[in-house]
Amino acid sequence: MDLVVDSTSSQLYTANYVSGDVTVIDVGSMAVVGRIDAPGKPTAITMSGKTLYVADRASRKVYAIDAVTGKTTATFATGKGPSDLAVDIRGDRLFIANGDGRSIWAYALSSGHRVGTIALGLEPAGIAVDVEEHKLYVAVSLGVLISYRTGSLARLQTTYAGTAGGLAVDSKRQRLYSVDSAGVRERNLLSGTSHYIATRIQARAVTVDVRSRVAYVLDPDTGAIEAVSLK
Repeated sequence: MDLVVDSTSSQLYTANYVSGDVTVIDVGSMAVVGRIDAPGKPTAITMSGKTLYVADRASRKVYAIDAVTGKTTATFATGKGPSDLAVDIRGDRLFIANGDGRSIWAYALSSGHRVGTIALGLEPAGIAVDVEEHKLYVAVSLGVLISYRTGSLARLQTTYAGTAGGLAVDSKRQRLYSVDSAGVRERNLLSGTSHYIATRIQARAVTVDVRSRVAYVLDPDTGAIEAVSLK
């Protein structure tokens, strides 16, 4: 399972491999308010504007889905193993983490064509995009965090960020969020300092509502979602 939040509509979207749909959740009540019948078996999800990007690992595709109508508007044939997604709409890029191939694929949103590959040599644990700075962040094993330019894919920096099972970025405040089985780590991208917030669930995915400054974390084994205040 994976999740993404739409700050403008105050809704969460979760990709559910078992049920084969995208579940829509109201963040105020945390109640299910709708379902989108996504093609295949969704394993990862991200969002830009009102477009959801949903990965189906079994069929080796990523679908662009209108969150309002539920209709599929584009399909990206990804080859094997899409495990996480990130999008830079202004940079015309969709990034797909390939856990099987230990790499990141870059696609042009406008054409649907693959335009580049980042060979990691290690399995990516999570990816996220800073849309203001046009940077792609990739967490790999042993707590290593690598950043790249979203356009040129040039490698920028390699740092240690602690164990991560998922990533999210607040581009306005320049904060990077990662999760492990015990909590959320907030990293200040300007100063490099960080602090840790414990959670009640064993989270492996995270999304951030930048308006309310709340992180939503997900335990895919149980389906539990926890809201974590970042204020």
